[in-house]
Amino acid sequence: MFEDQYLDIFMKISYHILTRDNSSKKPYKQFCLQYCNQLKRIIRSSQLSTINSIISWYYLYKYASNTVCSIDSEEGMSMISHLIFTSFILANKSFDDQCYSCKTWSNIANSSDTNYTYDLKVIKQLESHFLSVVDYKLSFTAIDNDDFWTFLQVMFNDTNSSSHVLHHLKSKIIPTTDASLSIPVTPILYDNFTSPATVSLKSPMTPLTPFSLDRKRTYSNMDYGSMEKLCNSINLDEFTNFEFGFTAQ
Repeated sequence: MFEDQYLDIFMKISYHILTRDNSSKKPYKQFCLQYCNQLKRIIRSSQLSTINSIISWYYLYKYASNTVCSIDSEEGMSMISHLIFTSFILANKSFDDQCYSCKTWSNIANSSDTNYTYDLKVIKQLESHFLSVVDYKLSFTAIDNDDFWTFLQVMFNDTNSSSHVLHHLKSKIIPTTDASLSIPVTPILYDNFTSPATVSLKSPMTPLTPFSLDRKRTYSNMDYGSMEKLCNSINLDEFTNFEFGFTAQ
């Protein structure tokens, strides 16, 4: 499970990945007051792992890199919250063989103490939109790419977040090479809540299996709706003036 002490940093970096606006702290504080506690509860309730959270950063990075439109840091707060939530869904689906369905995610989100309800239809539409922007490319085998981690380092510096935290999180998914080791070092994916009996090494060429086998989860196929349908059907004030657009890499 994602460590609680890093949740605040995770929220801050997720927000700034999407907005690319570090000129003012006020919009982020407003965003936190409205959405951060709810998103944190969703992370805890869904038992997302540290690796899931890093992958969600990677997807947000790809989304922000591919989209041609910018999200207003003050007027698009609800959109930012929904995109972060959608990145949880996609990270869970791509990393865990047994993943939550959109309906289960809706139940998890709506069980939180919040004044806003995550509508199942909206969740599916946002998922379809997110997938379209990243050109349906959910592979994270290139997550060790220097550009991604360099970008995160800039985000950490701009938000005055500790670089030690970034190095710690990076070590969860990319091993440190030890020159004294005589065996080849391959990317290792692991998490804190696995027991020694269930820990396994995973390279990008091997199938990924969930670490926690006691969570019963269901899977449903993703609904790939059109972008026009998404724009016309989401009935949120923050979405009214938001124009979706994307370019595939």
